[in-house]
Amino acid sequence: MTAAPDAYDITTPVARTGRGLYVAVSGNTSGGKSTLVEQLRRELDADGVPAIGVSERAFHHRFLPLMFSRSSEFAFPIQLSFMLERHMVLLRNLALGRTVVMERSHLDDILFVREHAAAGNIAADQFAAYRGLAHVLHARIPAPDVLVLMNPPAEVSLKRLAAAEEAGERPREFPDEAAKRGWVERWHEMYEDLHAQFRERRANDPEFARVSLLEVDPEAPAGSAVPEVLTAIREKRGLRSR
Repeated sequence: MTAAPDAYDITTPVARTGRGLYVAVSGNTSGGKSTLVEQLRRELDADGVPAIGVSERAFHHRFLPLMFSRSSEFAFPIQLSFMLERHMVLLRNLALGRTVVMERSHLDDILFVREHAAAGNIAADQFAAYRGLAHVLHARIPAPDVLVLMNPPAEVSLKRLAAAEEAGERPREFPDEAAKRGWVERWHEMYEDLHAQFRERRANDPEFARVSLLEVDPEAPAGSAVPEVLTAIREKRGLRSR
């Protein structure tokens, strides 16, 4: 197994074979997304496919805890930071011809901005500015070739999140347990709605019709979804190479 390519590589020449494949795993926190991303990257590497796995934690700003404790001051700039970082990583690595397996997608980011706007943490003019910038940036990024949906019940996410915090695998980003529960429960509902929108777009939007949309049981044993998702990725790569 070779070393994973550097997601922030700025020296490799742009591929002559066209853009790479975009694979996104969408869903609430502690749903097993980052685990699936890394497992898929390893399998693709074993196939000899140049691939990067991008955990959302790679985009976490050092001020991220302030988004939860001082949301009215920090929610807007931190959400901008997330969007810009994801955009640059996708733009660069797809141009290099790599398969990008990413936790969440550029289509997920607006969820969190809407939530902060609804709570009054992001002002109307800030929300309008975000949407305008997102429209310009997203015009340069394709829809995911493979989009994996996994949104566990909020109680499952909370249990896994607590275990990861206790083990030191994740920092304690929320100001207290009540706030954590509130955020995670709202995110679950938001993802229920977003995934319903993805299904509708897949059925009715010609530009989204080429997306391979996969529903994964987030409570199934770790790794059980890897074969199904790999099959979809290999099929897309096969179509691309013809």
